[in-house]
Amino acid sequence: MFEHKSEIPSYFAEFDLAPFAAEVAALCRPALAFEAAEQAGAALQLGGTPALSASLVWPEHPSYRNGALLAEKFGGRGPGLVRSFAGPAPLHFVASVDLAAVTRAGALGDRLPAEGRLLFFWDPLAGCYLETEETCRVIWDRSSEAPRCEPPPALQALVEGEYIPAVLPETRMAPIPIWSMPDRFLMQDIGSQDLQDAIGDPDWEAEWDSLFDAIIDTSPITLASGREVRPHRLGGWPIPEQDDPRYAAVAAARGAVERTGRMSDEEEKAACAAEQHEWTLLLQIGLSDFGVFAEGTVYFVMRERDLRARNFGRVHAIYQQT
Repeated sequence: MFEHKSEIPSYFAEFDLAPFAAEVAALCRPALAFEAAEQAGAALQLGGTPALSASLVWPEHPSYRNGALLAEKFGGRGPGLVRSFAGPAPLHFVASVDLAAVTRAGALGDRLPAEGRLLFFWDPLAGCYLETEETCRVIWDRSSEAPRCEPPPALQALVEGEYIPAVLPETRMAPIPIWSMPDRFLMQDIGSQDLQDAIGDPDWEAEWDSLFDAIIDTSPITLASGREVRPHRLGGWPIPEQDDPRYAAVAAARGAVERTGRMSDEEEKAACAAEQHEWTLLLQIGLSDFGVFAEGTVYFVMRERDLRARNFGRVHAIYQQT
């Protein structure tokens, strides 16, 4: 939320929290925010059709586990949802990240590959009800150029009678290097004992409440400098609408493996909370920016070790709304 770390001391001073600015600055992570742009200089494409190499195929989701039960429970909300739960179906293309443009922006260093594109696909119908890697696919297309690829006819058939089109409205956006700050609960989790004690101290309660209320009122569409941005982030800390989406991804990943019964529910929650720190945010997209969704954010999160290995085959998509 900060364009420069030098903004942090004065920002915290506004809320009488100057003694904690240095530690919070150390906890901030580099990220990219975005603003609308023309073709030149764009790093993020939302919607439209993807530039997809001929050697790659349009991805689809598999048959969802318990798909019949989910269709029975939620199917009344739309015919496309019933079809998506019924079996394999093409995913929607939601975003493309130009990795060369990201590299030029400089903020993320070598955390992402330097060439090609990351293509993000998701199931916006069933993906609002499932928190698994099945609902999405992230493809690293290493080619520098590729032709635009139209969605398969099966996707048009899938959305018949739905409010979501087969091709989402297209917008291109330029990157803005920023420093992202952990949210209140994450800060209490990863901060020093002194910081944790201060956030929980009744004597500081009003100051912290004022700070985080101000952040909630403006984030993620306004930086601390007052600069307006779009509600999307590449890298950095997630901006949760509910709980940390990394926790949800861990719980889903652990739930996909048969439980042994050796852990209680509380022990399982503690294990998920510890394991979430092995995950990182890849991309979050504010869905309202498409103009066809009322609200909500989808978070693409992955394990740190997979990111280092350039393995984008196990990304999870987590949907949240207020």
